[in-house]
Amino acid sequence: MMFSQDDSLESFFAICHFSNTIFRLFLSHRLALRGGIALGEVVLNPEQGLFVGPAIVTAHELEGSIDALGVCISPEVPVESLPASIAVTRLTIPRQIKNDGGTRRSESTDLFVPTAGFRIQGVAEEDWPGIFSELRDQAGEQFALRYANSEEIVAAMLNIDEGLLAQA
Repeated sequence: MMFSQDDSLESFFAICHFSNTIFRLFLSHRLALRGGIALGEVVLNPEQGLFVGPAIVTAHELEGSIDALGVCISPEVPVESLPASIAVTRLTIPRQIKNDGGTRRSESTDLFVPTAGFRIQGVAEEDWPGIFSELRDQAGEQFALRYANSEEIVAAMLNIDEGLLAQA
């Protein structure tokens, strides 16, 4: 979990940037990652292991609903009002939404993903499709749809052409 001290644009940018960098770092080590970014109040007491609040619940539910790899920003975050210096991309992403009765339904939702991050030392842009392909092949058939759904998100987060991932 990552937290900021406030809800300023600088803090939001830092979380987006760090999330994208961590995603790239994990991917470079062939580790798939999903996550959610939310805005809201939290109560933290690390000494007691206390991490609660509506923003944590929202981020956790968002991450659990994404049927793809990557990090998405909660629809409650007013992304449209962000300055251009905070790089995000709007994508239509498949999600599994729980109804009040606990059953799930599929739905596509417009969400934003953070697209600015540090380049990972030792990984060239042309290496990403091969890394993604390795992960997809290792995941097997049970996760085939998740990886198919991930191509657009991963391409946006890596700032590469989506077609490169589809061809890999």
